[in-house]
Amino acid sequence: MAVIYGYRSRASQIFLASNINSSTKFVRGDIILFSFTSNIQQFLYNNSKSVKTELYGANGGYQEDSNALGGYGGYTSVSFDPRAYVNIYLIVGGRGGRSEANYIDANCSQSSTGLGGYNGGGRAGGSSSSGGGGATDIRTSVVDPIYNSNSYNTRLAVAGGGGGGGNGYQTGSYSAGNAYSNNNIPASMCINGVIYQGQDGYYGSVGDYCGDNGGGGGGYYGGGSTCDDDAAPTQGGSSYVDAALTNISVQAGINTPTSTFYGTSTNGDGLAIVTILSIWAFIILLK
Repeated sequence: MAVIYGYRSRASQIFLASNINSSTKFVRGDIILFSFTSNIQQFLYNNSKSVKTELYGANGGYQEDSNALGGYGGYTSVSFDPRAYVNIYLIVGGRGGRSEANYIDANCSQSSTGLGGYNGGGRAGGSSSSGGGGATDIRTSVVDPIYNSNSYNTRLAVAGGGGGGGNGYQTGSYSAGNAYSNNNIPASMCINGVIYQGQDGYYGSVGDYCGDNGGGGGGYYGGGSTCDDDAAPTQGGSSYVDAALTNISVQAGINTPTSTFYGTSTNGDGLAIVTILSIWAFIILLK
């Protein structure tokens, strides 16, 4: 009697998520790359039985005119059986935007250009500062918009985005994607982020120096911001893992892989990498 196992007819390879469809049959070791698209991406897990998913949060924005470095996003790695869920969606965070150089507004209005990164990044506070990076997450339900609580409450794993850089001698972020944290706010942080959303940068008031503080990073909880008129760093968003997942690894401040490693360039945006650990296969018995 001969036993033939299906779906093992080729070597493992790297796929772009956009090239996966319902007829794709995976083999063990296949890698699927989910790059930033500013859209919801569904993972068609097809014949996969166990997967490893690595999430990279997006970096906070960089403002080169003031050398204001944004923080790196967090890194979260988990394993799970996708068959336990009806649908799986990945939302990859976008890097924080930079404000226009020498942006001046007599009313200390909030920056109109330093937007927060896709998926929860906070907006920049003013001139020469940058928005927070967006989180990268896995969730089992999506409702448009993605910040609807019926959607973000189904997140299985999150890698927080980095805080946006602020103008001046203090730049970067205090933390970038620290695990499970929302309350470790440094003394200069007077405004917490909220669930999902990074806090917008403080932008002063009429008669004050217009604060040039970056936006907080998106995350399970968004990063906090400061109320200091002098530019100060902001906080990265927090990461998260559901208790049902396994092989958990969470790290803060990890830059996304470069184009020389995975064949795709992130430019500070987030990234999700799914590796097929095992598949289910039909069995043919030949007598």
